[in-house]
Amino acid sequence: MKNISKFIFVLLVAAVTMPAFQSCKKGPNDPAISFKSRKARLVGEWSVTKGTVTSNSSGTISTETYDGSTYTYTSGGTTTSGTYTYDVSIIKDGKFTVKCTKTISGSTTTQTYEGFWYFEDANSALNAKNKQRVALQWTKETVTSGTITNVYTYSGDSPDEYFLDELKSKEMIWKRTVSVTGSSTSSEDITYTLTKK
Repeated sequence: MKNISKFIFVLLVAAVTMPAFQSCKKGPNDPAISFKSRKARLVGEWSVTKGTVTSNSSGTISTETYDGSTYTYTSGGTTTSGTYTYDVSIIKDGKFTVKCTKTISGSTTTQTYEGFWYFEDANSALNAKNKQRVALQWTKETVTSGTITNVYTYSGDSPDEYFLDELKSKEMIWKRTVSVTGSSTSSEDITYTLTKK
C-alpha cells in the first residue's frame, strides 16, 4: 500500500510540473524540456549547414540555397554554384558577428557583419511569444571581393528580426519573412538551419 501511495504521489507531481516545462517551450520545434535557458542555448559559435533565401522583386524570383558547403544561386533561369562557409557567433554580452564567404567560379567574396543582438518581447500581432524572436542590429559591415574591401557603418533602429522556429543546444532554425509594397513590390523568405560548432 505504501508503494502505491508513493507512485500516485509521483504521478501527481509529474502532472503538475509537466505543464510548467511545456510553457517554457517558445518555438514550435523547441525541445519539450530543457534545463538551459534560451540565452544559454543561443550563445555560442554556429555554422549555417542548410538554408534557403527566396527573393521576389517585382516578379523576378531568385533563390539562394546553402547545403553543407555547397552554395547555389538561381535567377531568371540561370544557375551558378560554388562553395561557402557561413559562421555566426552569438556572444553572451549581447554582441554578435557573422562571416559569410562564397567562392563561385574561382572568385571569392567575404561579408562580415558586427553588431548587437537581443530577444524580442511578445507580440500578439505577430503571434509571437516572449523571446521567440531574436533581433540582430548591425553596426558594421565589411565586404571583400578580390583585392577590394568596402566598409559600411550603420546607425538607427532597424534590426533584422528572426523567428526562432527551433532552439536546441546543438541546432537552431531561424526564419524571416519581409515584404515591401509600394511603387514596386518585393519580398524575401529566409530559413537557416544552424549547427553549433
